[in-house]
Amino acid sequence: MPIAQRRRGSKIKGIQFTLMVVGTSGTGRTTFVNTLCEQEVLSHQAVGDPQLAHVEESVAIKPVHVELEEDGVRISLTVVDTPGFGHSIDSEHTFQEIVEYLERQYDDILAEQSRIKRNPRFKDNRVHAVLYFIPPTGHALKEMDIELMRRLSPRANVIPVIGRSDALTPRELKAFKKRIMEDIEYYNIPIYNFPYDEDEDDEETIRENMELRALLPLAVIGSEEDVVIDGESIRARVYPWGIVEIDNPDHSDFGRLRSAILGSHLNDLKSITEDVLYETYRTEKLSKTVLDNRQSQVYPEDLANQSVRLKEEQLRREEEKASCVLREVELRVQREISEKRQQLLAKEETLRTPAQWQITHSLLLATIIRTGLVVISYGCKVPAGIFVPSMAIGATFGRMIGILVKAMERAHSGHGIFAVCAPDVPCITPGTYAFLGAAAALSGVMRITVTVVVIMFELTGALNYILPTMIVLLVTKAVGDFLGTNGIADEMIRFNGFPFLEKEDHAYNVSVSAVMRTEIYTIVESGMNVKQIEDLLEATNVKGFPIESSDGLRHIIGYIGRTELRYVLGTLLIDVIRLATRLILFVPRDSEHSTHSVSFGIEEEAGTSFFESALSEGGLRFWPWVSSKTPITVSPELSLEIVMQLFKRMGPRVILVENHGVLTGLVTVKDVLKFIVTKPAHELSWDDRGGLDGLLEEIWTWATENIHRAVSWMRRR
Repeated sequence: MPIAQRRRGSKIKGIQFTLMVVGTSGTGRTTFVNTLCEQEVLSHQAVGDPQLAHVEESVAIKPVHVELEEDGVRISLTVVDTPGFGHSIDSEHTFQEIVEYLERQYDDILAEQSRIKRNPRFKDNRVHAVLYFIPPTGHALKEMDIELMRRLSPRANVIPVIGRSDALTPRELKAFKKRIMEDIEYYNIPIYNFPYDEDEDDEETIRENMELRALLPLAVIGSEEDVVIDGESIRARVYPWGIVEIDNPDHSDFGRLRSAILGSHLNDLKSITEDVLYETYRTEKLSKTVLDNRQSQVYPEDLANQSVRLKEEQLRREEEKASCVLREVELRVQREISEKRQQLLAKEETLRTPAQWQITHSLLLATIIRTGLVVISYGCKVPAGIFVPSMAIGATFGRMIGILVKAMERAHSGHGIFAVCAPDVPCITPGTYAFLGAAAALSGVMRITVTVVVIMFELTGALNYILPTMIVLLVTKAVGDFLGTNGIADEMIRFNGFPFLEKEDHAYNVSVSAVMRTEIYTIVESGMNVKQIEDLLEATNVKGFPIESSDGLRHIIGYIGRTELRYVLGTLLIDVIRLATRLILFVPRDSEHSTHSVSFGIEEEAGTSFFESALSEGGLRFWPWVSSKTPITVSPELSLEIVMQLFKRMGPRVILVENHGVLTGLVTVKDVLKFIVTKPAHELSWDDRGGLDGLLEEIWTWATENIHRAVSWMRRR
């Protein structure tokens, strides 16, 4: 894209210009710089090791040199990137690093100007413009953005830009720009707002600067790929919803920004840096050498070595700061260790006294009370949750067990399983028992395993608890499987009788005839009057009625729900007594197939003329409200597994059972669930094994047999 310098500039070869880009990761800095230079200047950050994701990354200031040529003008561009900015929780050190880099460039030029014999090859690295990338959040400036721009403004020309602005809609982008400028004005941040002088500048320059000022903060988009559109290769970003052109002013302010910093406002940025920002810093720096209100002599050799002294001073301060932080960390760790040791010793003294039995009784009572409250709240369907209450029950019971084990360890120290415990290190921690008890209770109530491990790891963040947690959960699952119990959610579904089929498929080896309901209430397609329908609705509570043929052969004609019948009777028959003997037609005649071929549901509204036509002399036309003229039918010999698949995948309310076209019964989801519950399982459940008495009897039998075997073996020895 050719750039014409229209403002205080001409075609000068070898213009040196330094541009710094500052912004958090993900704002498009790298892509913007590569798009600006039309070549790969900065490399994209590679994906790091996930195990090191928690390590805070410090900011790194990296200058990169690139040669550009725009409209015959050679530009020696230095791009200063700041990777790692915004990665730390405390950004104070990052702020100092960036500001000190800007000041070091001023110190170098100040020292060079103070030399008696200057270096002809000295390179001016002062930063002429800072592009501050603002994330496209759509809200406002963050505190970090406000503070850093306030610190950078006295040392460089700060130009705020919105990176990756295609993440916002035009309306959102306009509102976001307005809020950013309001924050900049409120906090009095002196950004580079494309200044102009109405007395000295021409009308074209004034108009251009006014347009650029109105665009602040500039919304930029970058792209390193070319897209061919209408035979022309352009830089753009391709999305499923469209194409965003980088150089299109309707899509992005990239072209205007590039033209300004590398063309029309390049010399202006350099002049402000040289005449205003640097001179201000130079005055502040030199004024510090005046002591006792007397003008002191400035030695050129001192100024020449000032940059080196400043760097040495900075390194010394960093070393002192690091040593102070290290000493503070050591003291804090020692203090925490001492406090923890004192707490453990105090707890041990408490456990040695009879107070431990009072604590044990309190925990047992708390476990019983919590269990009762959870049973009441969950049974009454109070929105109190089940995860946290169940974990609280397990935690109190687990801590009680931990205290008892701790007392046993103190009484039998060095014997049995306690022989492996170190003498000076706490061996039994009741808190660990409370943690494992909470995991076991949650797993036993909800019948989940891996999820509990993840939850407990998220709560503690410690890897050393994963293995004990997995062992406890495996034991909990084994006990639950042995007792034949289900999770509390499954039990609530079964207890309330919800028509819910499990996702797992089971083989029952029975046909649908063993499950279907044979005593059903049907409606004849013709010949029934309003009074008979009303009596049928009053005498039954079923959800629907199969419609069979009136010739006595019981052929299936359709199916109509109870709700549809109530709706039609309530809508059409205002005076039911007067129309009690009126016949009802559930199937249209041959002549009515072409004129009335529509049907309605209870949520659809039919016109008044249609209701009036339904009250014909030949009978009441109920057939448009038949919900299913072709209901799902199966054969009595069809396996129950296939019928269950029909319920799961198609979701019908009822399936009719017919034998060679003759209606023989129907089956619903509740019929299937009733059969599953009443069918004897292959494995005996808890109740089938005799409950708690049966379990104790099995344990006694197993223990007696093992004792007899052990005694017999010892006698043989």
